[in-house]
Amino acid sequence: MKKEDQLLQNLRQLRLFLLLSGCLNILLLAGAFYWLFKDRPPVPYVQLKPAEVAQTPLADERSNSEVLNALKAMPLEQLLAKLNDPQLVENGYAQRDLALAVLVSFHHFDLQRALGGPLPKPRLSSVGNGLVVTIYPGLTEEQYRAIQQFVNTERWPFSAQGLFSLAQNPLRHHDLTLQETFYHTPEFLTVEMLFKRGDVPVEKNELFELVSEGDWNMLTEFAAKQQASQDLSAPMRQKFLLDYLHKGSRTAALLLLKTEHEFAVKKLDDQTVAELLRLLPEKSDVAEQYAKEILASPRGDAVVQLSSKVAGVEVEPKKKPEDVLKPPAAQSKVFEKSLPKQIVKFSPQPKTQTAKPAARPQAHLVQEGDSLWKISKRYNVSLEELRRLNKLNSDVLKLGMLIKLPPEKK
Repeated sequence: MKKEDQLLQNLRQLRLFLLLSGCLNILLLAGAFYWLFKDRPPVPYVQLKPAEVAQTPLADERSNSEVLNALKAMPLEQLLAKLNDPQLVENGYAQRDLALAVLVSFHHFDLQRALGGPLPKPRLSSVGNGLVVTIYPGLTEEQYRAIQQFVNTERWPFSAQGLFSLAQNPLRHHDLTLQETFYHTPEFLTVEMLFKRGDVPVEKNELFELVSEGDWNMLTEFAAKQQASQDLSAPMRQKFLLDYLHKGSRTAALLLLKTEHEFAVKKLDDQTVAELLRLLPEKSDVAEQYAKEILASPRGDAVVQLSSKVAGVEVEPKKKPEDVLKPPAAQSKVFEKSLPKQIVKFSPQPKTQTAKPAARPQAHLVQEGDSLWKISKRYNVSLEELRRLNKLNSDVLKLGMLIKLPPEKK
């Protein structure tokens, strides 16, 4: 029993010794590590890598003019995105300030409608080549949020002049949303009101094509005059169409025949008629019909020639008094030289020459006093052939009608 107690006591002493020895070893190792690494910087546990994207500089190194020229060359969508860029340029202006200036000055961005109130005080800045933009400095974050909200909700956030400029762009001209937006501008509503008072209805898309073929000054001047006079008469409508016709508008030519047909046939001078004929679509029914109506009226030779070309017919030229056959002057002079000097000179009668018959025209323009029987005798064509060729159910002819003639047999 005493031996067992002695053994347990020895085990306790051994355990205590091992414990003390372990603690001493830990202290020694800790001291060794401390003296070994006390002068070295700590090593990070993650290795740092260089950034893949360079940090955006706080300010643009370019000048305001350089940035404005770059923004001016940007597409519209990219320029609108620049309204979110607060990066500084110079003189306290940010990218978004200059982007807004380009939008307002060159794209007619409707800033007043975007802010929903009066515009802040602007400043002018040059972009080179004599171009000047209007800058609105000092806009608050809240105002820029309102501008961005306006851009996000409005499909076409521009003034009437901006919409008109887009309408003249071939890439955007046929966008129906652009047309619908332009229909609500005061300028377009003024034109629409003028044509609503006419007897012939005109579609909105026809008026859109008409005004887009002119220029902005024409439209604004007309709108200002109408606002003052409220003239919705037919002469005002005719003058409006003629102004666009003289600008080379094909739509004006078509609408003039559609809404003011009798005026276009009877009241226009030869120069305007020729201009109208050149603007009409080639080889179209409306052009041929108008040309035939002009041929039925007393017009100058130039208009008759142009009308016959448009109508696709040959018209027999009118005889003039000076076209009467005269004695050949050269033959008379030769005869006079052959006479003796003592004989009195006289003018010999010219020999009667048989004139060659003129080629038969392709058609005959019915004039007052004409009948189908007279035409058949004049051109030596049977009545049956004339009826068949012109698909006539009766012999009644109308003034100005074109009667087709068969080719002459050789």
